[in-house]
Amino acid sequence: MRGRAARKPVALGVVSALVVLVAIVALLPATALARGRRPAHHGGGGGGHAAQKRIAITSSPGGGAAEGPVRAQVARALAKAKIKVVPQKKGTAPSDDGEWLALGQKLKVDGFVQLSFQVEKGKQSVDISVRTSSDGASLGTETFAAHGSPARLGAVVAKGFWKKLGGAVKLTAPAQSDTTGMPARDLAHEESAKPETPAEPETPPPAEPETPPAPEPEAERPKPVVRPPVRRRTPAQQAPAPSNHPEPAFVVAAQLRYLHRSFTYTPAVPGATMNSPTVGLEAAWFPITYFGVSAGGEFQKWFKLVKLFPTTMLDVHGALVFRLPLSFGDLYVQAGVFRHSFSVTDDGTGQRMNVSLPDTTYFGIRAGAGLGVRLGDAMSLLVDANYRLVTSLAAGDFGVKSPLYFPNAKAGVAFDAGLTLAYHLTRMLDVQLGGDIRRYAITTNAIPGDRIESTKAVDMYLSGWVGVGGTFGP
Repeated sequence: MRGRAARKPVALGVVSALVVLVAIVALLPATALARGRRPAHHGGGGGGHAAQKRIAITSSPGGGAAEGPVRAQVARALAKAKIKVVPQKKGTAPSDDGEWLALGQKLKVDGFVQLSFQVEKGKQSVDISVRTSSDGASLGTETFAAHGSPARLGAVVAKGFWKKLGGAVKLTAPAQSDTTGMPARDLAHEESAKPETPAEPETPPPAEPETPPAPEPEAERPKPVVRPPVRRRTPAQQAPAPSNHPEPAFVVAAQLRYLHRSFTYTPAVPGATMNSPTVGLEAAWFPITYFGVSAGGEFQKWFKLVKLFPTTMLDVHGALVFRLPLSFGDLYVQAGVFRHSFSVTDDGTGQRMNVSLPDTTYFGIRAGAGLGVRLGDAMSLLVDANYRLVTSLAAGDFGVKSPLYFPNAKAGVAFDAGLTLAYHLTRMLDVQLGGDIRRYAITTNAIPGDRIESTKAVDMYLSGWVGVGGTFGP
């Protein structure tokens, strides 16, 4: 009895195990079919790693010497971000949507970095735009500028390109196709061609009936990316090709000056000093970038020496000027002629001959250099110095070489130097503040018994002034 009771549960267990095994075998084809319907991963089965982004650098015509350094810095920044740079010829940028699309498909790139260069009065700039490969739409534009050599512009681009436009570069993507992965209709056709695996004759237990798998929804087509319209330059609106010569400029300044003049002898004898307001005018014209002409002068006719003798002072000069634009300003080198005279007129009493101050007229060659420095957007500083080679000391009744004074006098070392600080109110108008010095040395060659026995003399002019200046030209 016990043996039969023991064998009965064992038999029931074997039957139950066989039923479960039959159910598992019946479900295996359905499970395999459901797995086969899963859509392929976007981008292929290459392990899920995204392909390296590809960017082409294009440019408008007229990049000049600056294009090489700028291209190199942009390429370096892209390579640092692990982006492949695709070579493209200089000055061959497309002009419409169709050309951008054709070039993008030809080069197989995700986007473009477009360069447009301009040069104006020694300042170089480049507009850098990040564009899509599908239609050339701009994702971002920045302008980089620098004074001086093309390498300085490249350095500015290297410093700010990725910081300002790196986000736009990351947004570039190849032109979207109509479907992602395998189209749904092709997938359905492929599945219909597969032979159905017949189910086993055994059926699963009634308690767990097989439910047919739910139909897979058709893969949704990706929605096109809608971007706001971007205004792009048409070929007619593009900036002109850079010029090697800035526009001509005419510069003029009017000055109200205050002059202190001293004429001293060595060994010391009574000389003369004077303090008087004067007026001055300076002008320069540059018809081309590097060469121009300048002229200027100072005048007074209202001071009376010892309140008796009328005086006249006139200093005029003219020169040819070489101008070299620099990243921080301009360098000037000039050479020309000058004439500086100071005369004392007799007041009608015949006492002029008793004055120890002779008339002076210096004539000769003037050459030197100047440096203009920009101190920001609104201020500038000009420092200049010139050597005055005196070739003639004019005589006259009361001249320094007249028999009454020093007939054997000779001119020594002479120079002038000045400093000008300008505040620019507008592009054309500025106010100026400055000062200058002019100094002449004279060897009198006097001998004992002469009316004035001093062997040397120094004639010095110190001036301070305020004025207004103007710059005219396109």
